[in-house]
Amino acid sequence: MLLLVSGDPELWGIVGVSLSVTLRAMLVATPLGIAAGYLLATVAFPGQGCVSD
Repeated sequence: MLLLVSGDPELWGIVGVSLSVTLRAMLVATPLGIAAGYLLATVAFPGQGCVSD
């Protein structure tokens, strides 16, 4: 906890890289997940009766 409030530049660089990687992963995964969900909801596929009500 002391490192966070001390303003250590190396630590904040690591935090920045972590946030950057996380944001980029979300930007890639979100459209893919939405597209996959849309397709699963609208297109008939074998075994659909087992996963839908």
